[in-house]
Amino acid sequence: MRHQTTTPEFNLTKAAYLVRIGIKLTGVLFVLIIVGRMFLNSFTAYWKATHPAPPPPPTVGFGTLPEPNFEVDSKFKAKIPKTYKLETATGGLGSFPTQLEVYLMPKKTPGLLTHEEAMKFAKRYGFVFEPEVIDDTHYRFVKPGKLTKTFDLDIVNLTYTYKTDYLEKPELMLEAEDLPTKYEAVELVKRFIKTGDQLEQDIATASGKVNYLKVVGNDLEPAIAVSDADLVSVDLNRAPIDGKYPTYTQESTHGIIHALISGYGKGSDQLVKVRNAYYPVDYLSFETYPLKNVKEAWNLLISGHGYVANNQSPNDQVVVREVELGYYDDINGSQYLQPIYVFKGDGNFLGFVPAIDSRYLNKEE
Repeated sequence: MRHQTTTPEFNLTKAAYLVRIGIKLTGVLFVLIIVGRMFLNSFTAYWKATHPAPPPPPTVGFGTLPEPNFEVDSKFKAKIPKTYKLETATGGLGSFPTQLEVYLMPKKTPGLLTHEEAMKFAKRYGFVFEPEVIDDTHYRFVKPGKLTKTFDLDIVNLTYTYKTDYLEKPELMLEAEDLPTKYEAVELVKRFIKTGDQLEQDIATASGKVNYLKVVGNDLEPAIAVSDADLVSVDLNRAPIDGKYPTYTQESTHGIIHALISGYGKGSDQLVKVRNAYYPVDYLSFETYPLKNVKEAWNLLISGHGYVANNQSPNDQVVVREVELGYYDDINGSQYLQPIYVFKGDGNFLGFVPAIDSRYLNKEE
């Protein structure tokens, strides 16, 4: 029997062929792995973005919270609409978080050095005479001169109202020069606040709101043009909480710091009035609380259970154009800085509804 033998050339050719096939298959497999990995990573990122992990349950560590107190001076009371109409850009109320932080606002109590500290504080603003004692926690300092200056001070919290009798002296208004620019006006107010070592970071970084006003009789009205203005108003609120939630007071467009500036005098002498209702917030001491559904907040507003901060609409019906979350900063002070739903609409309408789930709110502080 004859046996067929395999030539070396045949074996080498076949081996080289198989090696080339193996290299191609390895390359294809490598590409498939890379593409598959990219696809898996993209899909994983998409899934996490569209199916986020639920947040941890609210901590509610402060227990039941006092319901926000929207008490306001009668001159700021706004007309209550009879009916509401929702016309937002999306046609709906929007979507909001299910929980949000509530921040502690540490309360101060009178101490043995309260009087001495109050006197030193007033002296920084040039008030060196003995004050009139209004009550246990409020002093009134008066400084006579070409302009009589008054400094009403809460000696515990060091909040105050500074004012002059400038508006009662029209002859001085005739001596007024150009009003400061918007930037100059905001910086002037911040420097005044800093005089008392009170310019905290959340105010120092605030942009401020500036308006030009005209004196009409005993009232102040928006000026038609800067050249027609007699005063500049400056309102400062804290920088937005967490970088995205603005703060509001019960006084409509007035901030926790509200000032009027004239064109008379220089520097701090230009200030006609400064109301400083800044209370510190401990941003490291917070607890999370569940929020009302925005639909529930809307129903509370339209049924008359919200707070109307501003409404200049001539109509009985208000058209609401925008809904957002913000924080309520009570000018009278509070234990906590807590979130509110904010409704904005035609006629400068501004309405608030407490955002915390009603189960965690107590109407009596």
